Amino acid sequence: MEQNYGRDTICVQGGWKPGNGEPRVLPIYQSTTFKYEDSDTMGRLYRRQRQI
Repeated sequence: MEQNYGRDTICVQGGWKPGNGEPRVLPIYQSTTFKYEDSDTMGRLYRRQRQI
């Protein structure tokens, strides 16, 4: 049985072979990182003393 997956599906799930008891669909983890000039700037942003 040959399956023709689209490029998007291959990019997200390519190489995923779930093991016994693992999810059938590859979990997608969303994360991000931000860069700040210095730790004082980051502190002011989190205390809402400065707009981005």
